[in-house]
Amino acid sequence: MKFSFLYWVLTVAFAAATLPAFPAHANDQQNIFDLVEGAWTASGNSFGPDVKSEMIWSKTLDGQFYKIDYRIIIMDPATDKTFTGIGHYLDTDSNATVGYWADNSGDLHPLSVTIEQAAIISIWGVAGGKLGRTEYRLMDDGQIQVTDWLLTKEGWREFNRASFVRKP
Repeated sequence: MKFSFLYWVLTVAFAAATLPAFPAHANDQQNIFDLVEGAWTASGNSFGPDVKSEMIWSKTLDGQFYKIDYRIIIMDPATDKTFTGIGHYLDTDSNATVGYWADNSGDLHPLSVTIEQAAIISIWGVAGGKLGRTEYRLMDDGQIQVTDWLLTKEGWREFNRASFVRKP
């Protein structure tokens, strides 16, 4: 009897030691939100003029949500314009989640989010109203490409694209 119990304990211990570790988020090898966490910056042109863009991804509310702080500073000396927005994404173990987006233009949108191994894809807004899509894609070189589209009568129209590098 003692031999069979010891055999069982050793078998379970060996199996546990040799099994691959399962990620906390079952849909990915590593949670994409954890991979993008931190401060990022980009420059280029968005909405027409030259801009400097910044985003910060962080965990918030006791780890129940991921937060993005997003800023686009328009580099036109004739205007002192800055677009800022905040999004919250509910942490989940699945490949889909929900959240909301609010910005300084007065927009407040629900988010329907698809989570891929290297991308966060958000559909924001509501059918019949302002409806858009934002993709945060982690590239092979470590940058994050952010692309925004707005749904028009002619279909999806891209209005913003920026490649972000991690701030040191």
